[in-house]
Amino acid sequence: IRFQVVVWYVGPVDVVLNRVTMQFRVTMFWNEFGHTDHDDDSSKSETVWKMMGRRKACEKEILGDDMTQQIDVPPVSILNAVSFDVVGEPEVTRLREDTKLMRWTCLYKAILVQDRLRVENFPHDAHELVLKLGVLTQRKPSSRWDR
Repeated sequence: IRFQVVVWYVGPVDVVLNRVTMQFRVTMFWNEFGHTDHDDDSSKSETVWKMMGRRKACEKEILGDDMTQQIDVPPVSILNAVSFDVVGEPEVTRLREDTKLMRWTCLYKAILVQDRLRVENFPHDAHELVLKLGVLTQRKPSSRWDR
């Protein structure tokens, strides 16, 4: 599993409550194992991946309601979040058919607890802001994600 985080917005720093609001996008890449594709190319139609809850994604036909397969999406935790909201909808895409390379991306707005906020050299103080993520990375082929 590979992942990246892009911070879109950092709000005012609250040094009294040791909190900061951030908006950021988390993107994960992984190779899906254990699911077989349908080999019937004669009925092959365009499909799109849709999230069902937080941990499952379903492949659906664009012009119908038929689900062709489900996959598990690796769990992500925002470890230092007091609260968070998902902005829009998470997106799941199969980037490569041959390697089953998948991409999941989600935009969050979160209030994050910061351990070391204090005012020094006011008004020119600097702060190191921390975003702590937990991503379960170890999995065996054809098995569920480790807990």
